[in-house]
Amino acid sequence: MSEPAPLKLQSSPPPHPPLRIPTTNPKLFLRGWNPADTAALTHAANNRKIWMNLRDKFPSPYTTADAEYYTAKAPATQVCIEYEGVAVGGIGFTVKEDIERCSAEVGYWLGE
Repeated sequence: MSEPAPLKLQSSPPPHPPLRIPTTNPKLFLRGWNPADTAALTHAANNRKIWMNLRDKFPSPYTTADAEYYTAKAPATQVCIEYEGVAVGGIGFTVKEDIERCSAEVGYWLGE
């Protein structure tokens, strides 16, 4: 009796390329957040006028530690607005639950 063939382990699929959506302006893209955005995010988001128009969970002052945490953990439902290679704002949506389960809240902010 012959020995059974060894199991072949499937390798994991290659990672998806980072999200990068072009717009009608060749200098403007929507893409996922990444740790390289920390300094630009800190600069743009640490603005009282922006903070006053966002949800309460958006911190003020917006620190480098806030940006480091966010860029490392940002969900796919939150995207960066990039202009000329620099993070200048964000767009996101939150899917609702219970009786509002068929809707989502959409929000955005743009640095000055």
